[in-house]
This record gives sequence, C-alpha cells and structure tokens, in this order.
Amino acid sequence: MDRDADLVALPRLADHFFCGGGVEGLKLQLGTNLFGVLIGVITLGIVSLVSAPQWLVALLVVLAAFTIAQSGRIGGLRQTPGGFVGFAMMAAAVQVTGKSVLEPSWSNPIILTVGAVLLASVFAVASELGGKIMSRRSLSLRSPVLDAPAADQG
Repeated sequence: MDRDADLVALPRLADHFFCGGGVEGLKLQLGTNLFGVLIGVITLGIVSLVSAPQWLVALLVVLAAFTIAQSGRIGGLRQTPGGFVGFAMMAAAVQVTGKSVLEPSWSNPIILTVGAVLLASVFAVASELGGKIMSRRSLSLRSPVLDAPAADQG
C-alpha cells in the first residue's frame, strides 16, 4: 500500500478513542464511520452518474454534510465527526485510486475504504489493549469514560 493510501486510514484510528474506547466506542465509531462512507458512496455515485457541473457537486456535498450532521440525533450515530471522517475517507479513496465508486473491480474505492475502516478498528483495539498492558491495567475493553459512573465530587 502506498503512502497516499495510508493517509486514508490514519484519521480513522483516532476516531475510536474520540468515541470513548471500549466495546461501546468501537460500535459507535464503526456505525458513524460506515454511515459517512455510505453517504459518500451515494454522493460520489450521483456525481459520477451525471456530468455534474461544479455548482451541483458543491450542492451535493452540502446536502451530504447536512445529512451527516443531522444523523447525530440518532443514538447509534451520535458522534457526528465519525460520519465526516467516513465521508472524507471515501472522497480520499476516490482521489487516490482515480476510480469511480461505481466501477466494479477489486480496487474499487468502496472496498479500500471499508477495508481501511475495519483494519483501523483492529489497530485501535490493539492499541487500547497494548496501552493497558503497558500501564498494567485491566485488559477489558470496558471504557472508563462511557461505562463507569461519574465519581461524586461533593
């Protein structure tokens, strides 16, 4: 994989920790990232189906951004930055490969992006567990942010 393709997956790794880590964070970031990828596929698919003028492409991107922002109202998609990361990964994969999302091949940007999301998830979980090993903490994937009740500071 070349350096440009590595940049497609890099933001995804940090997204796991933004979503709180642990199993719940993993589910949340996978949902939000893959939702953003789906919106990217739809948007870029429409752009490649029609010879869209630049103003129409801009309008489609604005509609996609609005859709991703509004998805934060849904519980499983509440971390909207993950949706934007997924959309950006899809756009980057199209740019890096130079292929349309509608092109049937093993080097299709959809395959690259979904693969990058899943691979980065594996690395994020391994990083979280590795950090716990190095700090000699419990090896569970329980998030201290999302799963533990707040301590009473009173």
